[in-house]
Amino acid sequence: MKMKEETFQAVWQAIGSESLQQPLWLKNSLQHYEWGTTDVLPWLLGIANPEQQPQAEVWVGAHPKAPSEVIFPEGSVMLDKLIDSQPHAVLGAHSITRFGPKLPFLFKILSARKALSIQVHPDLAQAQAGFAHEEAVGIPITAPERNYPDANHKPELLYALTPFYGLIGFRPIDEIVRLLTLAGEQQLLQWAEHLQKGRESALVPFIAGFCCYHTKRLHIYCLPYHPACNSIRNRHLPRSSDWRMNTRLIAVFSLHWY
Repeated sequence: MKMKEETFQAVWQAIGSESLQQPLWLKNSLQHYEWGTTDVLPWLLGIANPEQQPQAEVWVGAHPKAPSEVIFPEGSVMLDKLIDSQPHAVLGAHSITRFGPKLPFLFKILSARKALSIQVHPDLAQAQAGFAHEEAVGIPITAPERNYPDANHKPELLYALTPFYGLIGFRPIDEIVRLLTLAGEQQLLQWAEHLQKGRESALVPFIAGFCCYHTKRLHIYCLPYHPACNSIRNRHLPRSSDWRMNTRLIAVFSLHWY
């Protein structure tokens, strides 16, 4: 049950109003993205998943889309509301001075069944401007067309508990051009020419076209020309509908993989 205001204030006084004196018990939300597994996070959380829904992420934090719920014996309150009411006690003066009166991170536990989508993260100024615009025009936070669900940029730190491969950044333009040229296929040669002329400004249309290009043709034309790519595929990537997408990205324009 949710706590009444007077009960909440009494509980808060009991745990210390100047600074948080003890850990808080949190009930965290699940995100049901279609790339998630159906069994790992239910096992971790000790909950059932009778409908076998994909359960991709556990969110621990105060994000407005899905804040954690703080559990007290007398009831519960959402973590974002708790921070709003007592920011100095929950966050501390140092965090507030540097980041403002909001929890400055979102902790996630991921369990991926297949490859995640490619993401492009804004810088802080872009995120703040984009969020303000979408708020002003009234796009709901949970709407699929929403690009900025919050005003934060997205620097990320990943700690892998099981084997996990991630891609970040782009190869130098000349290296991408060299790999495309090796294939000798007309469409890829055209992309190579556009990249050679347009350099960084040609990356966006190149990636858009490349990712939409027919999977089997990319498998035929790209993979045989990059031995490291075949080695990664053979040793690490599952034989599923996703392995070609993963491998072709590594082969042609990914700069780092880990």
